Amino acid sequence: MKIRAMAVVLAALTLGTAPTLWAAPADGSGSVTVTVKDNYGVLPGTVVRLVGKDGQAAGRANADASGTAKFTSLAAGEYTVKASLSGFADAEKAGITVGSSDVAVELVMSLTRFSTNITVTTANRREELLMNTAEPTTVIDQVQILDTGARNAKDLLSEQQGSGVQVNVGGGQGYVSLNGVSNKGVLVMIDGRRYLGRDANGNFNLEDLPITGVERVEVVKGAGSAIYGSDAMGGVINFITAKGKNNGFKNTLNVSGGTYKDYRGDDSLTYRAEKGGFALNGGYRTYDGFDLEPVVCTLSTGDPATCPRRPPNPQTIGQPESQWQTFGGNADYRLSDKLTFNFVGDYSNRDMDKYFFSGATQLSTTVYNSQRKLQRYNLTPELNFTPGKNTTVNLSYLYGRYNRDETQLYTNRPSNPKVVVPRWTESNDEVKARLLQVWRMAGRENPFQVGFEHRKEQLSRSGLKGCVTGQACLKDRDLNVVWAQQEVAVTKDLKVTAGFRYDDSSDYGTQTSPKLAGVYSLPKNNRLRVSYGKGFRAPYFGELLLVSPGFEGNPDLKPEKSETITGGWAYTGPKFEASVDVYKAKIENGVNFGSLPNGNFTYVNVTKFDSKGTNAAFAVNLPYGFSPSVSYTYTKRVDPNGVDIGGFARHAAFVKLLWANQRYGLRANIRGNLSGKVPQTVGATSYTPAYNLWSAQASKKVTSKGKYAFTIYAQVNNMFDVKDIYNVNAQGQPVTTDVLPIWTAPRTYLAGITIDMDWTR
Repeated sequence: MKIRAMAVVLAALTLGTAPTLWAAPADGSGSVTVTVKDNYGVLPGTVVRLVGKDGQAAGRANADASGTAKFTSLAAGEYTVKASLSGFADAEKAGITVGSSDVAVELVMSLTRFSTNITVTTANRREELLMNTAEPTTVIDQVQILDTGARNAKDLLSEQQGSGVQVNVGGGQGYVSLNGVSNKGVLVMIDGRRYLGRDANGNFNLEDLPITGVERVEVVKGAGSAIYGSDAMGGVINFITAKGKNNGFKNTLNVSGGTYKDYRGDDSLTYRAEKGGFALNGGYRTYDGFDLEPVVCTLSTGDPATCPRRPPNPQTIGQPESQWQTFGGNADYRLSDKLTFNFVGDYSNRDMDKYFFSGATQLSTTVYNSQRKLQRYNLTPELNFTPGKNTTVNLSYLYGRYNRDETQLYTNRPSNPKVVVPRWTESNDEVKARLLQVWRMAGRENPFQVGFEHRKEQLSRSGLKGCVTGQACLKDRDLNVVWAQQEVAVTKDLKVTAGFRYDDSSDYGTQTSPKLAGVYSLPKNNRLRVSYGKGFRAPYFGELLLVSPGFEGNPDLKPEKSETITGGWAYTGPKFEASVDVYKAKIENGVNFGSLPNGNFTYVNVTKFDSKGTNAAFAVNLPYGFSPSVSYTYTKRVDPNGVDIGGFARHAAFVKLLWANQRYGLRANIRGNLSGKVPQTVGATSYTPAYNLWSAQASKKVTSKGKYAFTIYAQVNNMFDVKDIYNVNAQGQPVTTDVLPIWTAPRTYLAGITIDMDWTR
């Protein structure tokens, strides 16, 4: 109901300009014939638009089987031709002069990853060409997301481990790491806003983040604290939602179902008019989850259908039963030629059941079912003021909340079997101001940015030092931030960026994070890039103040610090894309477990190590629709004595073979996730073995007529049914008592349909 009401309000704001949007083109005698191709042939089904010099739509058509779209009865004048097709970067050609005869235009489109026109916004908090970004940045576009069939952020990023991204999965969790820097040091955002909801240890679970409405993901590797502050030691992952690009309405509905009663429905609606537009999205998913040991009889001869069962084993819960609901939207409205109002909001809810634990430290014999209700919502109003073409001022406010309600049901405790845990609430209120000023030197643009931020973080939960037993109490911190960044085009081929950030926190003092980066353009779209930066991570409230059986937080913890340097080469061309980057991150004051004189565990600043390695990737655009790609990561983590501290696979790779035929609307891929063994951590007696996971998907556009398109798809995940990936001992035998095996679902199947409705001009 709230989403429907929002749609009515936003449409009322923008529909006032709709009459000019739907105006028929002026009668004339001119015509334009557009042929759309890629490197190897024509592209049927491409949406081609003709736009007048005044910016008004003059026509829209779909390319026919020969890749041709024709516009007739055009008035004399100057036009721009624009083309868009899923999986390809948008293409356009301006300055098309129409008179009384037919004008032939040819557009050549590139697959998205082979395009030199792709832009990103995360690395430097402004739009820039991906190929000119000094920080190694991976872009996962909408078609790549669809190719995976991912249901949430964990599913999606698990297939990026050859790009310096590693996701530790298990028990309904998904912890992402970048270049050997653990989850706590990776900042996860949606549309540039911090996503709330870390656990007691400061880890963020990607399983909680649905990707409904997400258009692309930008992964920036390297210390990002200079412009993003705490938690960005290892980098930033930004999930960017779709926005209306062309005048008119567009709607996409996706419905699917699969193994373990995994049912999902998503809908995304966008609208754009002369003065503004909006995008709304909503989704629902229900999933029964899976247990690697679903039925265990107390008697070896028991019938699984009727036998007495022992309490569920917490170490084998691969995924708890869950339901997700998510709603979100963004809108923009041009109040004047210089002032624009933007608004972004989202809400998500996850209900969990049959999520078993065995005591606070998972060491006792008491098993309980942790039923949880997780709610997140963010609201962000924003003003953009542009007094001149080279000056932009941005003011925004973020209101973010995360609520966790938990009921513990003890399966083998007849007395007091139900415990209601006081609500856990995390709050984040941010006020931000930013100035972007572009100044020119020798005819080249040099963007300068300066910003101020005030953030108030709060956590209300039970079990913190100073709380009354069984009751929640409030802990908070205030942060004031000043940051600045200057980019200088030293020559036409060399761009240098320098910046810093100063953080002043009410509980951990001040931190300064500098940054220096450069990118050098070589001939034929080759780039050399290098970046250096310092980062930090403020200890989370739980690490500082949590008290639970056998554990005490440490209020004297210092912030973790990092110093990272990366350097490499990248090339982007119409038929080939490749990059190689080497990195080294020095981590100090790393937070790890320690022991107290009373025998309890706590957190201490003890870890000091280097994480170093190499990320390499390449992709080829071959004839007949084939596009193979490979990405590889080498990671080594050692202490000051050169001893391997383990924790991450030394070798990891992701391979994909894509085949697409636009004429017949066919698309298929085979994907492989290859993980080498994980060196055992210091003092450990077991390690995670190497394993490979393979998946495949095929889709068919069954009809595409006018403004409607129907696509069916099917996929199989974990094709070879790899499961029970437990740690192994020195003799190679599985150690099933280890707390964190790799939980991966057995072979699963999924099928669905996507309905695209495009009424844009």
